[in-house]
Amino acid sequence: MANIDAANGFQVVGTLDGSDYHGKAQKCSFLAATGTACFIGDVVKLTGTGSADATSPEVTQCAAGDRPYGVLVSLDPNFADEGSLSSANYRVASTLRTGRVIPMDGLLCSVQEDSVGGSMSRLDIGMNVDIATVGSGNTVTGASAMEIQSASPATSNTVVFRLVELDASTGNAVGTNARWIVTSNLTNLNNTTGVS
Repeated sequence: MANIDAANGFQVVGTLDGSDYHGKAQKCSFLAATGTACFIGDVVKLTGTGSADATSPEVTQCAAGDRPYGVLVSLDPNFADEGSLSSANYRVASTLRTGRVIPMDGLLCSVQEDSVGGSMSRLDIGMNVDIATVGSGNTVTGASAMEIQSASPATSNTVVFRLVELDASTGNAVGTNARWIVTSNLTNLNNTTGVS
């Protein structure tokens, strides 16, 4: 049976060291000056600034090749702007919002591969992969559309994610649109220079 094409970004499933995952997340901000929408399951990166009171870092959606800070897992309603409640399931571009992000270091995430250029196999486990699809997520459900590249697993240490194993969920199999477990190879937190 073919895999279902149901990209929904990066879904946190555990930790690399086997310790319990408790869903702890850090408050992060999306400033109104940043014109990129963001969806639940997107990997996000630090922008080099923070909230007006400096109590939370600002993040924005990663593009291919960007070092992620973490995975956006929820958004806080903006009670000062009741209109935002109707779209509280995703961060609308150029709006002030706060959300919860789980830092990427040491996480295991399930993510779908894209359908461009074939599909990955067991021989790609241990290789590094990058984000393929960024784009816009689903504005109704708020789910991310991010996927990883199937056509370019690499040994290069400049590629962002490490392929760990096939997601063992029922109905998932090696082939087009397979879901894989990945961890970080490069993040904002293990960079040798600051983010500005």
